[in-house]
Amino acid sequence: MLLNVAKYGQPASVGSIAKTKKAIEANGHEVTVLVNKEEAFEFLKKLVPPNVSINNGHSTTLEEIGFIDYLKTATEWKNIHAEILSENDYVK
Repeated sequence: MLLNVAKYGQPASVGSIAKTKKAIEANGHEVTVLVNKEEAFEFLKKLVPPNVSINNGHSTTLEEIGFIDYLKTATEWKNIHAEILSENDYVK
């Protein structure tokens, strides 16, 4: 089945974003709406405090905003994901 690009290949409307934000906030979550991937990248860098351990599973969003590549060289956090991938002792 092919993706319906006309329906799903376009950004969400302002109204749809507002409706979704309201629904998520109604469940007690804080929502920040950002305009583009550059804003998202900078927001995420500021959101995670320095000197903490950070780990991630697969995330297309994190890949698309450049955060996964940034994590490979970032020094402000302890990158648990990189440590796991670099471990050669399968018993650990």
